[in-house]
Amino acid sequence: MTTRVLLLRHGLSSFNARRLVQGRDDTSTLTPEGEAMALRTGEALKDLPLHRAYTSPLRRARRTAELVLTVLPSPPSLAVTEQLLEIDLEPWCGLHSTELVRRFPEEQALWRHRPEQLMLRRADGSSYRPIVELHAQATDFWRHLQRENQDGNVLVVAHNCILRCLLLAALGLGP
Repeated sequence: MTTRVLLLRHGLSSFNARRLVQGRDDTSTLTPEGEAMALRTGEALKDLPLHRAYTSPLRRARRTAELVLTVLPSPPSLAVTEQLLEIDLEPWCGLHSTELVRRFPEEQALWRHRPEQLMLRRADGSSYRPIVELHAQATDFWRHLQRENQDGNVLVVAHNCILRCLLLAALGLGP
């Protein structure tokens, strides 16, 4: 028995197009180009039978998954799970990439070169390590995926950082 997992990042979003930090913010939506990307992906996958499909609840990923599945002749049901939420970058959400560098130069340098060491502070004052938390989340999902899918093709539609952490989890690597 073999399970094949296809990892797909959401299509171009309104925040991507404007170079704004998204994180878990759910105000960003797919652009028309992002929707076209999703439909083209569905076309590319239409001859591959999918056993299961999972997505993040954030609109940009969920819409991508929905569009991909509309093209398939026998689409599986779509499981929406918070285990596929994007990284929590609460203090940075909505900032333009240049503003992020200007306002948080030390944190931005850590993010680029040693992301697992980055420490941020939430609005409630609590400190957290976004990558460490995300890696634990990804590892939990990866274990769930392995338990629930012993055979077949599985589509996972999510976000950049969670997908990277899923790859680390699949390879047995830390953050």
